[in-house]
Amino acid sequence: MQRLILTLAGGALALGLAASAAAQPQTQGRQCFSSTSIRGVQPVGDRQVNVRVDTKDVFRIDLTESCFGLRQPQRVIDLSPVASGVSMCSGADIRLGVSVDGFRSECFIGSVTRLSPGEVAALANRERP
Repeated sequence: MQRLILTLAGGALALGLAASAAAQPQTQGRQCFSSTSIRGVQPVGDRQVNVRVDTKDVFRIDLTESCFGLRQPQRVIDLSPVASGVSMCSGADIRLGVSVDGFRSECFIGSVTRLSPGEVAALANRERP
């Protein structure tokens, strides 16, 4: 009887794990990126930055407010994780700074969105990272 209960418990655990895995979206791992996979950064106005990751993925970073220096031609954009080894999945994971003529400002991130292939294709040339 004890063996039957353990078998039933093990089966229930396996069924629960399978249901949990099925409930999670298949693209969950691709919603994040690392700083080493960034291939290009392109500001769009002063409240949005598009980031090319690897060869085909583009993420849109929407800022909560205007960020000084994003429109300046001589800007340097620093995009990095808040801590070493942390994947960049949300605004809480990313530090975005802009330097212009020795002055640095931090930009506050509202959201991070991976663009679909259709959205990437629709980007204007000046918006492509």
